[in-house]
Amino acid sequence: MQQVSVKADVVDRVQGVLWGPQPGPQTLFLSCRYKEVLFGGQAGGGKSDALIGDCLHGVFQYGSAWRAILFRNEYPNIEELEGRCLELFTPIWGDGCYKVGRKRFELDTEKGTAILSLRAMDERKAVYKYQGHQFSWIGFDELTQWPSDWWYEYLLSRLRSPYGVPCTMRATSNPGNVGHNWVKSRFMMDEDGRRVEPMTPIPVHNPVSGEILHHRIFIPSRLSDNRYLAEDGQYLATLQAMSDPTLRRAYMEGDWDIVAGAAFPEFRRSIHVVKNRVPPEGVRCWRSCDWGFSAPYCVLWFYRDRDGQIVVFHCLYGQGPKAGQGSQTPPSEVWSMIQDVEESYGIYVTEGWLDPQCWAEVGHVSDYLALGGPKAGWRKWGKGPQSRMHQKRAVHEALKVVNGRPGLVICENCEPLIQCLETIPLDQNNIEDVDTHAEDHAYDALRGGLCKAGLTRKFSGANDPFAEAVRKANERTIWNG
Repeated sequence: MQQVSVKADVVDRVQGVLWGPQPGPQTLFLSCRYKEVLFGGQAGGGKSDALIGDCLHGVFQYGSAWRAILFRNEYPNIEELEGRCLELFTPIWGDGCYKVGRKRFELDTEKGTAILSLRAMDERKAVYKYQGHQFSWIGFDELTQWPSDWWYEYLLSRLRSPYGVPCTMRATSNPGNVGHNWVKSRFMMDEDGRRVEPMTPIPVHNPVSGEILHHRIFIPSRLSDNRYLAEDGQYLATLQAMSDPTLRRAYMEGDWDIVAGAAFPEFRRSIHVVKNRVPPEGVRCWRSCDWGFSAPYCVLWFYRDRDGQIVVFHCLYGQGPKAGQGSQTPPSEVWSMIQDVEESYGIYVTEGWLDPQCWAEVGHVSDYLALGGPKAGWRKWGKGPQSRMHQKRAVHEALKVVNGRPGLVICENCEPLIQCLETIPLDQNNIEDVDTHAEDHAYDALRGGLCKAGLTRKFSGANDPFAEAVRKANERTIWNG
């Protein structure tokens, strides 16, 4: 795909206000006319100011035909945007331009009164407040704070103008948080899942006709682009002092391949991902399933080699057309696919671990039966906060590298699990658990699979008595292919 530079032809769009876009990415962002734009990367790159400035361009150009709305995920997070807007707007429009109770700015121009609303939107149902509304400009500040693209895409459908005003969607974000994966996929990969360089417009096609509907683009920003923060070096020193290396790299370098606040920072593709393997003859194999119908399901297959290393050698992942959506495959069909996988490997598995909700909720008992029932050898993995914390610690233990060898490796055909371990964030309210709003189905299947008796013990290498006991048990047990 040919890279296209965005023409920087905008200077001081905000007439009469002592503010203008800084040269570089901030100016490029304000001059870009593609329908969807993500602006961000490093912390301190002037993202919020850029959003406000981009919106104000439409205020002066279109007046009363301009209807804009700017979102944060929670109302307390609106306060900073609210304060910055007041700093910029009141010198021109006075204190009365802000209707505090409605969290709305009414900005009078020669072309009529333009509207900018500030809103929070956390729960899914909150989006339905805007059913039937229409906006010419929609902004999302810190887009990765929304766990999926559901909110974003619903609001995209509200982007229209009866006055013929060009309608745009604008967003800012640093790497990380619960929505990291979908934001990265939307703005840094094309529709075929191939990586796209920053500043390259990505065409969005009509799935029926194939015609190009519009383009979206990612414009990276850096701390050095914001001269107000970069000049004295204090903010840079603050970032450099961060103790978390992944957080430091994400915020200082704007690296979208690293997740700030990742739950498993010790996971590395170079260490924990291996070429595809077939279970050795005679080794014990087991499986684990996190079941989902409207949400994705994930089935993982494991074995433990004769040196005590756990190998995840196959992954069956049922996802719909969008991240976080299930394939809605009937459980009986999934069971048939499970049997096909095991037949293809020549293994006979009679031990499996299954999401406890398949037993706990009356409506899901039929799912358990359709997934093979008793003949599948399913057992429940632990349920509840303490179980989740214990199982998360078991994953950490399995990922440890001892004597140069990790206790857990994952075959490269298990990409959903690999991506999940790379990106799933911690729960901000409970650092002993992952954020369950993120896409965690493959992680759940992994922690469930590590419920197998003895697998929460520390991996200690070839001379460990526990590993020796495992080898002897494997030698005594022959599973028919």
